[in-house]
Amino acid sequence: MSRNILFKYFTEESCKMNKIKMLEIHTLGNWFGIDEILFENSSPREVLDEDSYKSYMTTKAALLSNLFELYLKLEYFTDAEFKKEEELREFYVNYAKVIKEKALEEMSDPEVINSLKEDVTNYVKLEGKNESDYTDIILEKTHRIFSLDHLLITEAVVGGCGSCLKDFEGRVLIGSYRTLRDKLIEMVN
Repeated sequence: MSRNILFKYFTEESCKMNKIKMLEIHTLGNWFGIDEILFENSSPREVLDEDSYKSYMTTKAALLSNLFELYLKLEYFTDAEFKKEEELREFYVNYAKVIKEKALEEMSDPEVINSLKEDVTNYVKLEGKNESDYTDIILEKTHRIFSLDHLLITEAVVGGCGSCLKDFEGRVLIGSYRTLRDKLIEMVN
């Protein structure tokens, strides 16, 4: 092998490894962001009992593992750099707070409002429950879904290869993401 080919190979591998390292950092940041969206200023350990906490941590780890594969498929790599874990935590906690506000803005869209009203009406008819109680539940759940989606996948899908998700593997990754996201939300309700 010539020197140029070796140099090119090692440069490409080094670049790929650096991108993966940055993606690992992004994934760790998402770990903090998820907790901020679901528990606000509280720690999951303080809010959940021991068994629920273990289940939450396992599900969150599975979600982030799934997202890592999704990011690789989308060829989504972030270039954010942090020198200390505390910088990373602070950035993603603040980012999650901004995202929660953005999710509230989106929920004020007339189409979203009509869809939520329809969900509440259908639930009340089926279950015979109090409308105001269920309204609060569905609003909180929808807010968490919008917030988590913005934190975890919106930028990746928009900035990556969205059409890559149309094949079998992509559909499985998105389906798994939704299932795990919904399971996390159920745990905190």
